[in-house]
Amino acid sequence: MRSSTFFIAFLCALFVVATAGAESPNAKTLLEDAKRNFQPIVAPSAVGDPMAAARVELGRRLFFENRVSMDGNVSCAHCHLPEKQASDGLPKAIGVFGKENPRNAPSIFNAALNFKQHWRGDRESLEDQAEKSLLGPASFGNPDQTTAMGKLKAIPAYAGAFAKAFPDDKYPI
Repeated sequence: MRSSTFFIAFLCALFVVATAGAESPNAKTLLEDAKRNFQPIVAPSAVGDPMAAARVELGRRLFFENRVSMDGNVSCAHCHLPEKQASDGLPKAIGVFGKENPRNAPSIFNAALNFKQHWRGDRESLEDQAEKSLLGPASFGNPDQTTAMGKLKAIPAYAGAFAKAFPDDKYPI
């Protein structure tokens, strides 16, 4: 028994001595490798877009707007809380009328950079995700796009905000 313990200890010591001289990468080498392999992600730029500020403000207002949901209590921020890294921290999100969603609310930070949206990956763009979220039976609960847009159009303050953000659109909402 003693000889097997000694033999294992000897092998461990031999391994440590053999690898001690192996060259390990230093911080500079690791940083150079990382820069070569991982390029910065560049978001679509709004630089030079005169409507950018109006669109950002409209988006902020819409994100916190609960009157578009069927029960008047759910907004995007209901499940994507800024203070919880744009999620809600729950195992399953709670939507209109207290209905439990089949999945949790994923963080939406940098969602514009995702090549697919939603847990199922069935949303082609961030715009598609925003539109279809209004129709989810357990999220906003609207039965169709007409109902959702009717609710939005019924809020007087949005007509001017959409017109300012999208001045070239004949029907901005």
